[in-house]
Formats: sequence, structure tokens, C-alpha cells
Amino acid sequence: MNQATNNKSPRVVLITGTPAAGKTTISGLLAKAAGISHSIGTDTVRDILRTAISKKDLPTLHMPAILACDLAPENEDKKIWGFIEQAEILEKSVEAIVKATIEEKKDLILEGIHLIPGTLSKRDNINIFHIVLKVKDLDQLEKQMKTQHGGIAPYKLRNIDRAWAFQEYLVDKTTEQKSIALENLYGSPEKTAENIAKILRQSNA
Repeated sequence: MNQATNNKSPRVVLITGTPAAGKTTISGLLAKAAGISHSIGTDTVRDILRTAISKKDLPTLHMPAILACDLAPENEDKKIWGFIEQAEILEKSVEAIVKATIEEKKDLILEGIHLIPGTLSKRDNINIFHIVLKVKDLDQLEKQMKTQHGGIAPYKLRNIDRAWAFQEYLVDKTTEQKSIALENLYGSPEKTAENIAKILRQSNA
């Protein structure tokens, strides 16, 4: 069981990005590179909430975020609304996970599309690293969508413009919130994970 040692504060690493940006892959590699054994995805948090809240009561929770955009009110940006709406639904649950992990003095990697920079409360004396994984360009995003999950999610490809718009939104948020936007090096996920691990080591030096 991984635990913060040497009187250092727990490390909380939040990895977000648009669909197919490589969040889960990078998180797994980072866990090994940085020696962090406690990891969870926000999709798991969403699935748990789905068992407690019915589709009738909260339909956007029971849809992929990229499709939940279809339910956007007229005055909202239809390309990104579903992502933001789900992030807000999960916000309190994410906060609770981070709080519990910090109280147990454990390091944590939390990954998923629902971790929009600025939504998590800042905490004194805690090393919170918010990483936005970027895809180089639209062509690269299309390639990654086609390979993700064996290419069984064509609805993502049909709505790739929404995924790209959400990446642009996240990158803009990194500037506002002083988070870190980092390109996921296609074909070299180990290098991307090591680049993040290096950021963690430099902060703890």
C-alpha cells in the first residue's frame, strides 16, 4: 500500500483530457513510474452514481458525456455542455475521494474527462498536480478514437468535433488555473508518463 513518506505531503495527480486522449494508459504507466499504487477513474465514480440515481431523474448521468451534449439548453455551447454537466454532477464525489485519500496520507492518481481544472478545491500543504493530456491535432485524435476499445465506439468518431472543442476548452482552463497542459506523445506513452513523473519529482525535490 502506497503511502506518503518522509513527512512529505500526499501527492494527488489529476489527469484529464478529451475522449481518447490516453488518460487511462498514461495513468497506469505513471503509477509505476512514480510509485503510486492508489488509482481510480472518474468513469468508475460515474458508474457508482448511476446505481443510486435513476436515468429518469438524471438522464445526462446515464449517457456518454459526448452524447449528453445533445441535451444542452439553447443558451449553452452544445459541443461541450455534456462534458461540463457531468463534471459538475461528479464534483462532490471526486472531492470526497481526494479528501479521504489525503486523510489516509496516501498518494492518488485520479483520471477521467470529468476533472476540469479549477473544479477541485485548493488545499493547503497538499501537492495537487492537474495534468491535461493533449492530442496533437484532429487527425491524431481520429486515429486514437479508431484504436480505443477496439474501435467499438463509433459515436465518438461521429462527434469528434465535440471532443476537439472540449480539448480546446480544457487547454484554456489550464491557463486560467495554472494547471499543466502536456501533449501525449503518440507511440511513446512511456515517455509521456515519465515526463509527468519528472514534474512530480522536481516538485518534491
